[in-house]
Amino acid sequence: MKPLLTGKIALTILLLSLTASAQTWSSFPCLNTTGSVIALTGSNTELYMGGTFPDLVESYNLIYGCNGGFPQQNMQIRCMTYYNGDLYVSGYTPVPDTTKIYRLSSGGWSEIAYTLGGIVDVLGVYNNELYAGGFFLDLNGTSYNNLAKWNGNSWSDVGGGIWPSSGPGGAFVRSMTIYNGALIVGGDSFAPFANSIAKWDGNTWSSLGTGISSSTVASVFSLTEYNGNLYAAGHFNLAGSTVVANVAKWNGTAWSDPGGGLDGGDSIVKVLTVYHTELYAGGSFATAGGVTPVNNIAKYNGSSWSDVNGGVTGGLVLSMTNYYGALIVGGFFNSAGGVSVTNLAKLSGCPAGISASGSTTFCSGDSVILTATAGNAFQWLKNGSPIAGANAQSYTSLNSGIFSCLVTNSCGTVITNTIQVIVHPTPVAVITASGPTTFCAGDSVQLNVSTGTGYQYVWYKYGNIIPGAVQSVYVAKTAGKYKVWIQNLYGCINKSSPVSVTINPNPTATITAGGSTSICAGDSVVLTANTNISGSSYQWKKYANLIPGATNVQYAAKTTGKYKVIVTSPAGCTKNSKAVLVSVICRELSDESTSDQLLVYPNPVVDELTLFYGYNSGGTVIITDLSGAIVAAEQLNPDDNKAVLDVSDLAKGIYFVQLTGPKEKHITKFIKQ
Repeated sequence: MKPLLTGKIALTILLLSLTASAQTWSSFPCLNTTGSVIALTGSNTELYMGGTFPDLVESYNLIYGCNGGFPQQNMQIRCMTYYNGDLYVSGYTPVPDTTKIYRLSSGGWSEIAYTLGGIVDVLGVYNNELYAGGFFLDLNGTSYNNLAKWNGNSWSDVGGGIWPSSGPGGAFVRSMTIYNGALIVGGDSFAPFANSIAKWDGNTWSSLGTGISSSTVASVFSLTEYNGNLYAAGHFNLAGSTVVANVAKWNGTAWSDPGGGLDGGDSIVKVLTVYHTELYAGGSFATAGGVTPVNNIAKYNGSSWSDVNGGVTGGLVLSMTNYYGALIVGGFFNSAGGVSVTNLAKLSGCPAGISASGSTTFCSGDSVILTATAGNAFQWLKNGSPIAGANAQSYTSLNSGIFSCLVTNSCGTVITNTIQVIVHPTPVAVITASGPTTFCAGDSVQLNVSTGTGYQYVWYKYGNIIPGAVQSVYVAKTAGKYKVWIQNLYGCINKSSPVSVTINPNPTATITAGGSTSICAGDSVVLTANTNISGSSYQWKKYANLIPGATNVQYAAKTTGKYKVIVTSPAGCTKNSKAVLVSVICRELSDESTSDQLLVYPNPVVDELTLFYGYNSGGTVIITDLSGAIVAAEQLNPDDNKAVLDVSDLAKGIYFVQLTGPKEKHITKFIKQ
């Protein structure tokens, strides 16, 4: 089990002064084991139980259920109470004969007192001090007579304590309560005054009449106030001079018999408490008022005793307390109202509950409606704390938590069962792009979404599933609106907002030559760029190098090389054209030719073309057309530097004549008319 809870949830419960109608018994969800429940106490949402069961002390919390964690084993818990927000517990160990008092605070358990050979049987609070009573002569080595008080730091004496008439020791303080501003203590017959009961006003002791006595040993096991009167219960038959049956009433001046008391069986009343508008008594007895059959528990309405829905059987009642509109009854028994229980039972006058309209486990953004049983007023709680404004019979839960409801009905304000709501988060579905979502054809953009363990993805384009797109990353290459659905381990799905991808077209890029791309030195050919997108810009290149300043639609190429143009659209998209080869294949010779130059005339020519060359070493001359095809060839006379060629059969046009000698090569052009 988890350690006992130390936090206190500040929640004030207002119990209405209404009589329970139909009472029902049920088992309580703790202590499914053997061992007596001797002590019960509660503070707001927590109920503490102590006794002889294995955990010794357990707590029940509306939110966290049953928890153990007491620091001591093999101990009998005798009593417990709250003081200044902390829980105080007294435990007794027979071997060795030792009693210890523990405090449970926000820092955990701590020991504050011990006594050897004694028992602390009752703890109570009076004038902002904790009182410990029982059968002991010292605490922490300091002498006391069966009663001492604790101010939060140290122990001190209470007017000399409680002792029997024969002298110190022997008396037993078993019960305490506050009545008319004074501390009333009860137990086995003791002084300073008489007969098992005394009053302490903070300064002095006094008696309550002639006290309580018995033909045997009188014991007062429980004291409480009800309807302005003090009630004492235990094992006795005289209150003052009035014959009673184990229960007596003190009105401030005199003792009386309340409704004939309780007897039969062992004739012991161990505990009194007020539940709703009636006084409840528990112990080991069989009849109420001498005639009414009861089973170890009875209730008193101010005039008579009655059965409590069959009572408890198979043992006796040792403790009782109120908890959220129910009476919790502890002891050593196996049945309550015919319901099988194990030493702990719950009595409810008007049970209340809550139910859910659907599943209480869902995804963020969904909800469940919780509805309480009928009542006059409602206050919904989340994790034990009130939800501001949640005062209707139904409550719509959007968030995780443990929910319950305080329902005010004819029995007062009662607590319902709890329902846990679990809300799983939906995954974050926001698409982020790794770059611009507007780009040129042929490029792409990476779309990303959040990742998580067990996440599953489905990408969509225009609402259509993209086959195979099931990762947290999708590379978009075409225009469209993209979104993604993400599902996490809990089955929660979230859909992103769409992201638009825009594709700008690339321009076309071609080159048109304004003439032959085979030219002579000094000539040029005009290259013109062509594209399908108006407003484009241009950059010419020769080979891989940009041509400075060549940014017009046309470029005049004058030198040999491979020319390209880069066309850029207004949107910034570019296209490289295919290369156009420009070749300079000849050069012209001037009239002032030297001996190694080639001269031709007339130019233009009609029939015969005369060649002059500046050497007598012979060689070969060929004539080619613009396409490079050879149309004529002739061997030169090595003894001459002049040759006459017949070109009358050539078609009109431009031709090249190439002379190849032993030392050099010359090319020039001529025009055939």
